[in-house]
Amino acid sequence: MKIGFEDTPAAPAGTYSRHLAELLAEYAPEHEYIVDGARYKEFDLYHGFRPGLPLPLLRKIPSVMTVHNLNFLRYPHLYSLSERLVLLRLYRRALRSASLLITVNRDARAELSERLRIDPGRIEVVMPLAARVPHETPGGAQLEAVRRKYMLPGRFILMLGTVEPRHNHEVLFEAVGSLGERERAIRAEGLRAAQRAAAAAGPELPGLAADRDPGRGAAAATGRGGIATGMRGEAPADTAVRPAASSAERVGIVVCGRRTAYSDSLLEFARGRHMASRVDFIYELSPDDLPALFRLAHAFVYLPDAGIEASIVPVVEAMRAGVPMVLSDTQLNREAAGDAAAYVRPEAAGEVAAALENVLSDANFRREMKARERRRAELFSEYAVARRLIDIYSSL
Repeated sequence: MKIGFEDTPAAPAGTYSRHLAELLAEYAPEHEYIVDGARYKEFDLYHGFRPGLPLPLLRKIPSVMTVHNLNFLRYPHLYSLSERLVLLRLYRRALRSASLLITVNRDARAELSERLRIDPGRIEVVMPLAARVPHETPGGAQLEAVRRKYMLPGRFILMLGTVEPRHNHEVLFEAVGSLGERERAIRAEGLRAAQRAAAAAGPELPGLAADRDPGRGAAAATGRGGIATGMRGEAPADTAVRPAASSAERVGIVVCGRRTAYSDSLLEFARGRHMASRVDFIYELSPDDLPALFRLAHAFVYLPDAGIEASIVPVVEAMRAGVPMVLSDTQLNREAAGDAAAYVRPEAAGEVAAALENVLSDANFRREMKARERRRAELFSEYAVARRLIDIYSSL
């Protein structure tokens, strides 16, 4: 079967079209994949990604159209009346002519059915492809090279995606800024609890003599080994701080995305909270460096508001890399990550901070999240997407 794809230099449709053709040629080589509009007469099936293109209408062949969103209907204030009318006419014509429609998630499927009254039986859901990256896990030398190239901190939280207010970067900054405060409060409360316990036990409690040792006292005063209790590093179960928790206080933030006016305001926001030294921006990232960037990160945070059109591709990439995730509690994120992430309200800095403390400090929690991510990432593998599409094509 000769399968034709939309031929356009415009991004992102053109990039996605070529990406898909390359993927299918690798995993389903029994068919021919053509990204050349001049050869449309050879097509046995056509797959388009934008409305208004005439190829599916020129010949009586099966056609598939992928619909990523209906933003002109969801956010009408962003479009003029004439733009909305033109887009509505183009979409209606394209959707009527297509043999089958593809959306990238169940929410988009429901919206397409409700807003344009499309029979749900004509709509299939195929998860989007993440960026095509080398399958090999980056080695130590490559990781170190990427760290030097972008001057990355030793431990950092990665926030990758569109740099705009509705992705709540400021909430992450506030959450990370509070990590040290929360830990110091926990330590102080633990010290007070230990002092109360010692006072209640009385001066003759066995073992207290050891606390009068100057060396032991110095260790207790600094809280070395978790929390100061004066009992050889042992801490009461209800006040103990996990050994790795102190690292949360020193973690940095790396924001990766195209530079915008909001990027500059974010830097000012960080300065106002005395966090500028802990925040780094990467405005131009080589796609080849993406796997290493994810593997260097100690956590991935993605906090788009529920009402915006966000991409799940960063979530898929994070799962592939096995980096623990803190995500906004939206239908889209849950559909992508399932039980492989910690979910928070994107506007709640306290919830983000609490989730990060678990992700950064609890080794058992990290191991469990990574195991879940590996299982979940299989749903988004290139092979799974390729076979799903071939099954759809073959059904037409």
